[in-house]
Parts: sequence; structure tokens; C-alpha cells
Amino acid sequence: MPDSTLLFFDQQGKPVNRFKSPQVQNLRGKFTKQFIRFSPDSKTLAIALLDQEGKGQVLLWSMAENKAKMLTNKSIPSIQSLSFSHDNQFIAVGSIDGSIRLWKEGEIEPQIIIAHNGYVNSLAFNFEGKILASGGEDHRLNFWQNQGGKWQKILAQKYDLPITDLKFSPIDQTLAFLQKGGQLSQLIEDKSGNKFAQLISLSKERQDSYSQLFFSPDGQYFQSFQGGLIRVWQLSKSPEISRPIFSQDSSNILTAIADNSQAGVTVLGDTNGNFYVLNNKGEITQNIPGKIQSQIRGIFWSSDFQHLWTVTATGLIEKWSYQNQTLTRIKELEYREQIAEVNFDSETGNLFLIEDL
Repeated sequence: MPDSTLLFFDQQGKPVNRFKSPQVQNLRGKFTKQFIRFSPDSKTLAIALLDQEGKGQVLLWSMAENKAKMLTNKSIPSIQSLSFSHDNQFIAVGSIDGSIRLWKEGEIEPQIIIAHNGYVNSLAFNFEGKILASGGEDHRLNFWQNQGGKWQKILAQKYDLPITDLKFSPIDQTLAFLQKGGQLSQLIEDKSGNKFAQLISLSKERQDSYSQLFFSPDGQYFQSFQGGLIRVWQLSKSPEISRPIFSQDSSNILTAIADNSQAGVTVLGDTNGNFYVLNNKGEITQNIPGKIQSQIRGIFWSSDFQHLWTVTATGLIEKWSYQNQTLTRIKELEYREQIAEVNFDSETGNLFLIEDL
């Protein structure tokens, strides 16, 4: 594990602090990083680790205190997925053996659920934090509810192909999920309360390609990419089907999205550092070439929706203004380090960067 540093910048782009965690440094040579996740309040970083024996562990890094600690003193089967509840009360960890471990804040021992037959590919809490959805290599989509402190299965559905990614809307119970064969579906509810999956898209020619799904912060759009096929969807409720408002088939995969519902504009970034500005009809109003060919790690609107921050994987930080329906660069900071993860705290306006771990 190389040198690991946490940085954050204020609303003017001024570096506020730079942290190096001794606990993280001590893990070098003992673990390799699998993936990292920010908590919803941007105050904790979870790092999924794999030791030399193939066993998993989760390191929780508190940004306010610059302290890191292991989630548990026991090893976890190799970790495939991890999710925080929106209120930060629960952490769910899915493993390759089909188990899910759920920790409540302040508790040492987790509840262990045998959820799937094989890899737990994806986990997601709903907005209220009372429902957990899990998608597995066994083609199953399961729903778990917190009942009196214990998580119980309330719904199980089996599909034709493995579930590779799933996301709840940040504002309601809408769920979208991807399957390995290129199917993108939306789970909706009929008038009787029965849930069923509505197929939105099928891309069989990309069934072996990497795929992922994201919701915009206001829950009005979701973005899917499968190989070079990029789509942004305008979310609709039943019985109408969600429709794509942006579609592009290229080698430049979308990696970031930021929605400004106040101005009716969405900004997208791709693997080559390019930006696309869409209006609320899904029409591209600006196509902005990147200053450098580097993946866009994050795009974030300021709280007043008049400014935008963008960060590339190589550490180029740019501030933009949005006026008269036009996005314009106004500031550039060249941090020039490999960035593994980026997040934005809307309450303070601070931008958090994690150097490549």
C-alpha cells in the first residue's frame, strides 16, 4: 500500500489541510486496497482491504480526527461490496462467500446474514436506511428490513443473470439495477403494492464488459455505462418507462455526473477529461474538451448552484462558473498527484481528495 494522504480544499480552492494517517502507513506491505467508499456525510472513509492470505478487513478513517481504526478485530471473507446507510447508523459488507455483515454504529459484533450463493456483488440502503438491497452472482435480488434491531429478508426475486450493480434513488424507494448480460431494469410498484422489474435496456453485445450505475443527487436521473455505451436516463414512475436523454457509444466512458435541478442542467465527465453540458431535455448545449487526457473523478455543484468543481485522476482541480446557460473555467489548481477518490461536503463547501492508496 503506497503512501496514503487525505487532503481537503475550501470553497475558494485553497488547501485547508493535509493529513497522513500513521495507522494507514502501518498497513503497507500487509494489505492491498480493493476499493474505497465515503460515508454519506463525507466524514469517514472506508477502505476495503485484502491481506496476504486472501482475508478481508475494513479500515475506517475519520477525517475530522485524522484517526483510522479497523471496523472489526476479526477477519472477513474477501470483500466484494460495501455500503453505508444514509444516516451513517449502519455499515453493510458483502463477501465472496455470499455473506453480509451488518454493523450498527457503536457495536462491535455484526449481524451475519447468509444472503447469496456466491459473490455479493452489490449492496444499497434506501434513503431512510430501513431497507437493504443485495444483488448477487446467484442471479438473486434480495431485500432486507431492520425489524427490532435484526435484519430480516422481506422479498427475494431471481432473474436470468447475475446482478452486477444496484442503486436506490437518494429521495425515494426507486431502485435501478444492472445484470451481467447488459440488462438495465427499474424496480417499480403497482397499485396493489407488488414490486416488479421493468426492463429498460438490453445490450447483449456488451455482456462481458464492466458496467456501473449512478443516480444524480436529486434522484431525477440515473446514469449507466456498459463498456463504451453511455446513457443518462430521465427517471419516471410506473406505468411509464424511464427514457434515455443522453446516449453515446465510444471508448470514452462517463465517470462522473452532477445535476443542477435549480438551473435544469446536468454536467457529465468522461475518461478522457471531456465535459458535456445537458439541458433538461437531454440536449447537449456544450461539449468541452478536457485540458488534459485524464479521467474525471468528481463533479460537484456549490450550494448556490452558481459554481462547479471538477477533479481529474491526475490531480487537476478546476473551478467553473455557470451563468447565462454557459459553463466557464475560472480557476485551475494543478495538484498533480494520482487521486483515488474525491468527495464534496455541501455543508462546509470543502472538497476532499484521497491520494492513490
